[in-house]
Amino acid sequence: MKFLYLTQLILGYLLFLFSSPAIAGNSKLVQSLIDSEGADGPIHLTDRTFAKIVNGPREYDILVLLTASGPQYGCTFCRMFEPHFNHVAKSWYKSHKKLGDGLIFATADISKNSQIFKELKLTQAPNVWIYRKTEDVGNYKSGYTAYEYPHIEEQADGLAEYIRHELGYRVQLEKPFRWDKVVIPAAIISVAIPLINIFWKQILFFFKSNKVWIALTLVSVLLFTSGHMFNTIRKVPYIAGDGKGGVTYFVPGHQNQIGIETQIIAGAYAIMAFSTILLVTKVPVLKNDQAQNIAVVLFTLITFLGMSFVISKFQIKNGGYPYSLLKL
Repeated sequence: MKFLYLTQLILGYLLFLFSSPAIAGNSKLVQSLIDSEGADGPIHLTDRTFAKIVNGPREYDILVLLTASGPQYGCTFCRMFEPHFNHVAKSWYKSHKKLGDGLIFATADISKNSQIFKELKLTQAPNVWIYRKTEDVGNYKSGYTAYEYPHIEEQADGLAEYIRHELGYRVQLEKPFRWDKVVIPAAIISVAIPLINIFWKQILFFFKSNKVWIALTLVSVLLFTSGHMFNTIRKVPYIAGDGKGGVTYFVPGHQNQIGIETQIIAGAYAIMAFSTILLVTKVPVLKNDQAQNIAVVLFTLITFLGMSFVISKFQIKNGGYPYSLLKL
């Protein structure tokens, strides 16, 4: 028993002896990068520094954004997400300069980490991987947790909440005062009041017109039936990544939605609505029979194509939807 205890003690001492310089070396490199780059956001990794900073042992947790932000890669979501990641990192480093107080933000762009991307066999970006602090001599190819992007517009808020909930660090996001929200309304009011006084009669005549109220009613109905209220309440993002570096315009599921799909569906409904209105109100009064027949066929075809498009999107939202017209 004494021999076993002595062996464990010696092994523990040797592990400490050999791991301590590695930890110190990692920490020294990280601190130098924070001092030089931390004011602008995350530290930037390269093929030369990636393993040195990410491999264990580590006395810090590190979030690594693996991205492909260059225009030649065509990764729209990379370019959209990276400013949010930088915002969180910059907010953290502002008050945690000494080795990030245990939390490090790093960016590894494919342009400077091509070998790392090949070794990790990455086929899509962006990815945020979290490596927890460890005393083990780990390798960056394993031991990480992949961050899942929430379907919200403010990705910085989602990332900060994830860090608080999963890692226990509270990131106080810096949000500058939005002067535009004060200046622009003030400018509009200062211009609008004199204009209303000058053109009051014309404005009154405009709002008494039945056609104006018909148009406003149609626009309101189209907005609310297409999901605008859902977007406002849930604060959904305008677009979402497709997981392959591109963007998607429709996301599956009844409880998932993005802003652009609302606009597309509203546009489709608008085209069908105005085609129907023209078919009912304008086509019957045409004097030329041939023109009338062409108009009937044209507006009916537009309505049919519009409904085929909308139904095809129903099938995206609900894979079990059984009906279809044309496959658009």
